[in-house]
Amino acid sequence: FSIFGSTSSNHRSTPATATNKTAASNTQATTYAGAILGSSIGSSLIGTGLGLGSEADKIVPSGSNSNNAQSQVSLYSHLPVYPLVLLSLSTLASLSIPSERLIFLIRSSIMPYLSSDDHIVRRQAASTCAKLTASLMQSNSTKGPSALAIEEVATRLLEVSVADNSAVVRLQLLRCFTADFDPYVSRSHHLKTLLLALADEQFDIKMEALRILGRLANINPAVILPAIRQQLVMLLSRMRNSSDFHGIEEATLLLSNLLSNYRFHVVVRPFTSTLISTLPLQSTDARTTAAALDAMGRLSLIHI
Repeated sequence: FSIFGSTSSNHRSTPATATNKTAASNTQATTYAGAILGSSIGSSLIGTGLGLGSEADKIVPSGSNSNNAQSQVSLYSHLPVYPLVLLSLSTLASLSIPSERLIFLIRSSIMPYLSSDDHIVRRQAASTCAKLTASLMQSNSTKGPSALAIEEVATRLLEVSVADNSAVVRLQLLRCFTADFDPYVSRSHHLKTLLLALADEQFDIKMEALRILGRLANINPAVILPAIRQQLVMLLSRMRNSSDFHGIEEATLLLSNLLSNYRFHVVVRPFTSTLISTLPLQSTDARTTAAALDAMGRLSLIHI
C-alpha cells in the first residue's frame, strides 16, 4: 500500500512537469521538421531551376512529414520557370565555394544557360559563371582536369561576349572579365576572340574592350599592339572621312580612351603629327569639339 501510495503521489505531482517536457519535445520536433522542410524546399528550387532534378527528387523528405512537404511544394507549382532559374543562378553567385570541383558544376549545370532564349537568363548565367570561375582562379592552384575545365569555361564566356545577340549580355560579360581572368584571356587564341569586340556596333562595348586590352598589353603585346595600331588607323580614317557628327564623336572618344592608356603610347607616337591635324577641334558640333579637346589633352601627355 505504501508503494502504491507513493506511486500515486508521484502521479499526482508530475502532470505539469510531464506536460512541459512534452511541449518542449514537440516544439523541438516541430522546429527540426520545419528546418528540414525549409531546406529541402530551398534546395529543390535551386535544383529544379538548374535542371538538377525533379521536385519529387529534391523536395519530399523521408518520414512522416512527406505529406506536409508535398503540400508546401504545391505552393511553388504555379511559378514560371525563368524566375526560379534566375533565383538559382543569383543564389549560386552569392555563395563562396573554394572547392576546385565547383568548376565542373559550372560547366555542366550553369554554362548551358548561356544558350537560353531569354536574354535576362543569359546575362545572369554569364555573371554567375564569371564570378564563380574568377573565385577559382584566385587560388592559383588549379591543375589537371580542373585547369582544362576552366579553359573550356573561359573560352565559352569569350565566345558569348562577342557573339551573343543581346548587347546587354555582351557588355555585362566583358565587365566581368576582371584581372583574375588575365592568365587565360591573355592567351593568343583568346585575344583573337576578344579583338572582335572592337568591331562591335555598340560604343560602350568597344570602350570596354579597349580597357581590357590595355590591361593585357603588357602580358601579350605581340598580339595586342598590332591590332591597336590597326584600330588607330581606322579611327583616323573615320574622323577624316565621316560626314556624321555622331560617328566622328564616337571615333574621337574611342581615340581619347586609347590615348589614356600608357601601354598604347608606343603605337601612338609615330602618328602624333597626323593626330594633331586630324582631330576635329573646329567642329560645329559642341560634343565633338569637346571630345577632340579631351583627346588633344591626353595626346599632349605622350612623350615623343
